[in-house]
Amino acid sequence: YKSTDPYFLSNAIQSDYVQKGLANRTLKTAIPMKINKDEIGKVSVMLPLSATEQQQIGTYFRHLDHLITLHQRKRTRLKAIRKSMHQQLLFDGKGSRARNRPLA
Repeated sequence: YKSTDPYFLSNAIQSDYVQKGLANRTLKTAIPMKINKDEIGKVSVMLPLSATEQQQIGTYFRHLDHLITLHQRKRTRLKAIRKSMHQQLLFDGKGSRARNRPLA
């Protein structure tokens, strides 16, 4: 399919179904593992016939990836805040352990 949506295809290739198909065709004796170009072409990838549907699915996954990225950034920021608060609670400004410090 020449009109396959690239983002849809990227996600389809990452599916368990396609990955298992690739693994079954991988040269078992090669280290690192390799696969012949002809064998890659034998792996089935299920594609909607409609380019519009492919684009809609691709857009959905692109949006989902964006949301995941935003949540990962938020998690990183919250972990940094947690670490900073932990340091403030356990150590005084001079790098020594704080003793009998009230929590409030």
